[in-house]
Amino acid sequence: MINYLVLMILICLFGESYASDFYKHWGDGQAEISSYDVEVLRYNQMRSGRAVLIFVTEDINTETLIKVESPTPKDDRIYVMKLNHIIRFNTGIYDYSVMSSVFSQVVGTDWPFALRKITMSAQDWCGHVFDEVKVDANRVEGRINSYFERDGLSSYTISISSDFLSGDGLLVRMRELDGEWLEPGEQISISLFPSLWGIRLRDLQRKIIKATLIKGMAKDLELSSQVIPAHEWQLDFRNIREKYWIEKAYPHRILAWEFSDGGRGELIESVRLPYWFLNNNNTEYRRLLDLNTEESAH
Repeated sequence: MINYLVLMILICLFGESYASDFYKHWGDGQAEISSYDVEVLRYNQMRSGRAVLIFVTEDINTETLIKVESPTPKDDRIYVMKLNHIIRFNTGIYDYSVMSSVFSQVVGTDWPFALRKITMSAQDWCGHVFDEVKVDANRVEGRINSYFERDGLSSYTISISSDFLSGDGLLVRMRELDGEWLEPGEQISISLFPSLWGIRLRDLQRKIIKATLIKGMAKDLELSSQVIPAHEWQLDFRNIREKYWIEKAYPHRILAWEFSDGGRGELIESVRLPYWFLNNNNTEYRRLLDLNTEESAH
């Protein structure tokens, strides 16, 4: 009933096409959960692991940008697409666990899925790091709380322009969930703020970098035993190249990625589930996603 009422509100506010193109799929009260076999370059060696991308819609508070869990007026809410991006791998004896959360405003901005907030936490046996970024039309405001002295407790503010994009938010924008963003073959210049994990992984500075983004023509992608039509997106900045293969058909899942440093990811399985209810000891869905054992994360 709640989903139905929200759907009716969206139709009234944004027109029937918005509801049919986006909310019809994403307003069913479920999350899209996709698992990936990944390779990550860390300490000059490739590390095998697993990644999980979880896409789900929710409301966050306009002022705090925190998830709404209490009665809150509509004007104090922002309807967002949330991406939780989890990566787990080991480096020799010890484990790494990384989670980035990306909150992109669905409507009510100059363009769909404008980035509002990113958080990233990374844990290993040495210690852990928390990095948070809030975004408005003019600036990025970040704060860091880290075990490591080079970060410590610190904050930063960066002015941004209209061509601003973040590496984290790009994973939402490339999916074109409510209409085409770039035409096939189109290339644009952007002011890029690298992903928070990418900054840490590649020892980059927290600043805007000039970059180029290209959306390729649709071609068949061989993925395990399947052949899936997909667009290849290419992001170039500094001496780094990132490629992503996005499914041509809706809902335009992220099928694979490949980085110039050797990092890569390939889709294992994708399901739609209300995962927050599936918290008993039944491992059926973990087996389906190939996440069932510790060995699958190494």
